[in-house]
Amino acid sequence: MGLVLAEDQELMRHMDDCFKDDPRLAEELAREGLQRFPDSLNSDKRNKYLVFALFNQQKMSQARREAYSYLVLHPSGQYREEMSHILGLRPSPQP
Repeated sequence: MGLVLAEDQELMRHMDDCFKDDPRLAEELAREGLQRFPDSLNSDKRNKYLVFALFNQQKMSQARREAYSYLVLHPSGQYREEMSHILGLRPSPQP
């Protein structure tokens, strides 16, 4: 495993560990990962973490803005339904 991939995976593990207990740290880690590893295979999940970290901090307008960005960046993303739910979109937009 290359150094960059190892660092990306370590950052994801750290985010997994702190996501529920420390959404502020999860937000910071998500933003760091999105900046450092923009083309990562983890970007889909990292964007989800960012949205839910903002949501868990009751930063609703920022969470919605990031959820819309998620739908643009990942129109067929694994977490599309969850992002649509956060935005209150019914039915969910189709890619």
